[in-house]
Amino acid sequence: VKDAISWWDNIRFFATYQIGYMYLRYFMWNFAGKQDDIQGTYANDNGRWICGIPFIDNCHHFYTPDWPQEHLSKTMLDNKARNKFYMIPLIIGLIGLVYCLMYDEKTFWMLFVLFGTTGVLQLIYSNEPPIEPRDRDYAIACSFLTFSMWMGYGVIAIIDFLRKKAKLPEMPAVAGVLLLCASAPFLMGSQGWDDHTRHERYAARDFAIDYLQSCAPNAVLFTQGDNDTYPLWYAQEVEGVRTDIRIINLSLLGVDWYIDQLRYKINDAAPLKLSFRPDQYEGSNRDVIRYSQRMNESTPVDLKKIMKFIASDDDQYKVRYQNGETENYLPTRNFYLDVDMNKVKELNMLSPEDSSQVVSRMQWTISNTTLLKNDLLTLDIVANNLMDRPIYFAVSVAPDAYMGLEKYFQLEGLTYRIVPKINTTGSPYNAPVRIDEMYENMMKKFKFAGIKENPNIYLDENILRMTVNIRGNFGRLAESLIARSQMEQASGDTAAAAADRLKAAGVIDYSLDQMPPSQVPHSVFDYSYPEIYYEAGEKEKAHKLLQEMFDKAANELDYYKVVYNYTLDQARGNDMDYYNQLTQGAFMERREVREQLFIMQELDQTVKKYDAPDFSAKIDKGFNDYRMAFVRMPAGPQGTPK
Repeated sequence: VKDAISWWDNIRFFATYQIGYMYLRYFMWNFAGKQDDIQGTYANDNGRWICGIPFIDNCHHFYTPDWPQEHLSKTMLDNKARNKFYMIPLIIGLIGLVYCLMYDEKTFWMLFVLFGTTGVLQLIYSNEPPIEPRDRDYAIACSFLTFSMWMGYGVIAIIDFLRKKAKLPEMPAVAGVLLLCASAPFLMGSQGWDDHTRHERYAARDFAIDYLQSCAPNAVLFTQGDNDTYPLWYAQEVEGVRTDIRIINLSLLGVDWYIDQLRYKINDAAPLKLSFRPDQYEGSNRDVIRYSQRMNESTPVDLKKIMKFIASDDDQYKVRYQNGETENYLPTRNFYLDVDMNKVKELNMLSPEDSSQVVSRMQWTISNTTLLKNDLLTLDIVANNLMDRPIYFAVSVAPDAYMGLEKYFQLEGLTYRIVPKINTTGSPYNAPVRIDEMYENMMKKFKFAGIKENPNIYLDENILRMTVNIRGNFGRLAESLIARSQMEQASGDTAAAAADRLKAAGVIDYSLDQMPPSQVPHSVFDYSYPEIYYEAGEKEKAHKLLQEMFDKAANELDYYKVVYNYTLDQARGNDMDYYNQLTQGAFMERREVREQLFIMQELDQTVKKYDAPDFSAKIDKGFNDYRMAFVRMPAGPQGTPK
């Protein structure tokens, strides 16, 4: 971290990142080619530009990939956004730019101003930060459209050259040039179509429906950000899906007009109870509530009372500063809510088998030293509505928005429900599964965007991230069924145990059927699938799937072995400290490598536990070979690396 930022540092950042990485890279995407659709972050090796000419793609300069573009894995090669234009559109455009300047200067300067205004000047205006949530090429699309006009001039320039300089007859010259230059739009269309078409792609709508179908009737669902919320609003408002659910966008919950809307019925969703009057959160009122310890932290306080305390306008409930100003404050971070046992049954909060785990008082602590208005309203909504209607968080909500309530999360699909049962893991990602509800939701109500039915559907990075999360939740459901079957078997209920094992295998079958590995590649989210098959008695399926997943991980690591050797060669003689770290296994700390080795390790442990010794030995040898491929041990007494 560098604290003393000089004027020259700012200029270098502007030139290399804002102009180079966030403009020239996008420009080359459109006129040279594109590596993949994974967001580039400057620190990773994704989202660079390529052109299909090997010596350029492997030059490792000017925002081309830093890593070799040979021996790529199948996943990388199959990425629909891997486009190669061979720089033909760029060359034609540059020819047209020069021709336009020479023979139509007035038009040139008009286009140049438009090109610069919608390109570099747009970047100066937006002043893009070092970290963006997504690639921003769309913000400067007009600049690329302007350059395309010079491509048209390029065609005229080549015709003019052949007609005047090469003395070719006009018609043959025109026909030849049009045929030659047609390669540019042909390449751009044929290469770029599959990652730009949205034909038959209903992922946003279907996954929005899946969120809604993960909730009980009359529920409150906390979501976060526009991408998590707008598709759900569409599903409700346009398609009439689950209009009984009240969606609360946490990103808007700090705004007074949005809080006002919570007081009114919308569609079939009842209004919410709040502790605060509209004037108490209007404008900047209670934008920030700071923690100031005034109570014994070892003793929890009723959350409803804390909300009324913060809502009070009485100065005796405020902290007074030296300048005489007063401000509402948070007197404790240790809360409780008493549980109405009748409401637990009425709202069907827990399955009958979990009734013995109900707590009469939910008690938790938050770590926040300040509450922003949206945090305050989240706690207030929970305090005043939990015993009246189901309250959920979408699984995509960031953990810091949970306000400590993950202690009482229960997974029911793509949502965590707040229930009076302790999540003993303390982690939202390992929250207990409500098997009956989750099975009903995921196996009978979920939609999967037509992935199975449309093998050519475009699944970009964001949709794949969603699908692998759903894959992971199918795994959680199946694991819970297996765990329950083991308890049933131990208690002597063999029929119920067999039924649950059959259900668990069916869950994995359904997951792989609806999201085929050919379109949704295996990942770290579904490494448990073979073990579930083994536990369910489906040894043949387990054996086949385990081999398939191991081969996929091996294919990924084969490429990273090439990268590792390349990185070693680059470090040798240039940075011996880094070279020594690489020889000792530092490259395995990269996420891309670590995840694949983790999958192999888990598969290795699974096969040792369940399968034949010869197959187990084969997998174990493969895992150890790949693990050691990223280490260089000394070859002799001189310590010269192999």
